Amino acid sequence: ESDATGIALLHKKTLTTGFLAKLGIGFLRSLYIFLLKKELVIVYANNNSAPSGFVSFSYNSSKMMNKFLLSCPICIFRIIGITILSPAYLKRIMETFEAPFKSKTTQSKFGKVELPCAELLSISVDPANQKAGIGNQLLYALEDHLRVHNIEKYKVIAGATLASANNFYKKNGFILVAQIIIHGSELSNVYIKEL
Repeated sequence: ESDATGIALLHKKTLTTGFLAKLGIGFLRSLYIFLLKKELVIVYANNNSAPSGFVSFSYNSSKMMNKFLLSCPICIFRIIGITILSPAYLKRIMETFEAPFKSKTTQSKFGKVELPCAELLSISVDPANQKAGIGNQLLYALEDHLRVHNIEKYKVIAGATLASANNFYKKNGFILVAQIIIHGSELSNVYIKEL
């Protein structure tokens, strides 16, 4: 739990295109405390006691956000407060909570694709530590954990315009299976990796 603040700060610093960063450090800290305690796994690397990178994972992403909000009533109030201050965020919040259900089954050019419930939620490396192989180490550590728990495949969703993220996933053996729209008209790529 003591690392949750550092992970939240790193999330806000590096995952700027996602909506969750806009909900603030307090919200992100609560989310990562939840992830550390519950059915989900976070593997992270430390650099001088501050996280230099992390990966977060859910065994069942369609249930994760509901479980999180039920465990953190104050987070519900934070969301309500943000929507009162900026009503335009309401649509983004709804899209964020609907995303796991959109990515259960999807249509691709090859037909209907059944997607695993297990999902890599985010992977992040501090810009000062990029190109040091930390992202690969985090991914390998996560996959070692998944193999021990008999997870045979998992998915990840990346914004189609995020070239470095998409290249990372392709380079690490993820297969593009579909594209979905989560926010507005922005395409996201859905990848699966079999272990």
